[in-house]
Amino acid sequence: MLNMKQAAEQVLVLAEKKGLKDVDVVVERSESLDVEIQEGKVEKVEQSTSLGLGVRVLDGDRTGLASTERLSSESIQHAFENACENAKLQDPTEVKMLDAPAEIPDSASLELYNPELDKLNTEDLTELGLSIEDAVKAADKRVVSIPYLGVSRGSNESLLLSSRGVFYETAVK
Repeated sequence: MLNMKQAAEQVLVLAEKKGLKDVDVVVERSESLDVEIQEGKVEKVEQSTSLGLGVRVLDGDRTGLASTERLSSESIQHAFENACENAKLQDPTEVKMLDAPAEIPDSASLELYNPELDKLNTEDLTELGLSIEDAVKAADKRVVSIPYLGVSRGSNESLLLSSRGVFYETAVK
């Protein structure tokens, strides 16, 4: 399996071989861990991971889109070929792909990523949820039940590359 950057670059290599000048690709990976608490007990724990790559090709005045959830060379090639075929099925529409801007702000300057959050596990989230439930009940004796209390952590990584020189990646955790 390729990493996100290798996968995106493979699409651009395929586009160059086919002579397509306007192609972009988005790769995204997200993970989450959710703990639901009710009446001092863990009701549910869910963990999920998703990964996907989307391709857009502009072939003349027709746009084709396709995607895959696998970052293998074969799956990426298949998605690229599907996008090319899908372009042939579309009505002509004027779409212009923009050149890369002179400067793209670094998403790290937003300080959206906190590596300490990666260390939180199910037990940590459960402890936090139970302490929140206890604190709310202790703050006001009229509160006898909290119908829903969820605690979660999640992360998202995105990468955008285009044949026009755009390269942008971001991580939020």
